[in-house]
Amino acid sequence: MNLWFRTLLVYIFSHWAPKADVMEETRLPLRVWPTDMDVAVHMNNGRYLSIADLGRWNLMIRIGFWKTMKQKGWYPVIGASKIWHRRSLQPFQKFELTTRLLFWDEKWAYFEHRFEGIGKHEGTLYCKIVVKALFLHGREKVSSADLIAAFGDVGASPPIDEALTAALA
Repeated sequence: MNLWFRTLLVYIFSHWAPKADVMEETRLPLRVWPTDMDVAVHMNNGRYLSIADLGRWNLMIRIGFWKTMKQKGWYPVIGASKIWHRRSLQPFQKFELTTRLLFWDEKWAYFEHRFEGIGKHEGTLYCKIVVKALFLHGREKVSSADLIAAFGDVGASPPIDEALTAALA
């Protein structure tokens, strides 16, 4: 990962942010820096995926799952991602990354990330990413039942979007 400074900031500030519910959307205000840009002088396509990692960190820390992961030796692994680019984020532009857990099945947890404009660009969607992730302990997959138990009493998964899961197959 090449976002060490941002990762450190997210790690620190996520611990101070209000606790979140597992199904709650979390938000991170960010800005496009020169190191995020490509030769076309807008945010690089690959950078969106790296920044989405920060959103998942923020969510996992704020719901209290990060602490459980560390205690149990679990770590997340991305199985697939789908990205929809709508508009380009420009140099130094402020944006907000929203992250939420969409649903889960017996193997995967599905997360959505939205890169949205703030300020004069409020309400503008720049990019949307959906990833499917699983959690491992060593080389063994952590069961969804164990994950849900670690999340607390969250009940059943929201309805699974079959078209989305097929797109990420």
